[in-house]
Amino acid sequence: MFAKFEHLPTKRLELESRLSDPALMSRQDEYQKIAREHAHVVKMDDLYQDFLRAGEELVDSKRC
Repeated sequence: MFAKFEHLPTKRLELESRLSDPALMSRQDEYQKIAREHAHVVKMDDLYQDFLRAGEELVDSKRC
């Protein structure tokens, strides 16, 4: 069910790498497109990581 979210950390790093490319700055349309995609991926990845942590905390609390 959540397999489609597992790639998000890798995608996030890829986009961050592309955004740090000085050559991309000269292509503002492409830069803005990648920046918007990065913002979306960051939001989704943060939510997914929060979900995973909540699941781990639930499992830990049931062990006690």
